[in-house]
Amino acid sequence: MNEEEIKKIEKACEKAVEYLKDNKMPYVSLIIKEDGIKVVQDQAFIPSNTKQS
Repeated sequence: MNEEEIKKIEKACEKAVEYLKDNKMPYVSLIIKEDGIKVVQDQAFIPSNTKQS
């Protein structure tokens, strides 16, 4: 995937990202495939205490 393709995808997703922000949905992710859109919501996020070396 080249830079131009990435820019096109970014532009196409702007409204979806705006919708999530406007509706205060920080734990919702959209998985977009050619046959549909999956809406996924995280129940919890627990950061690990391990340090990467």
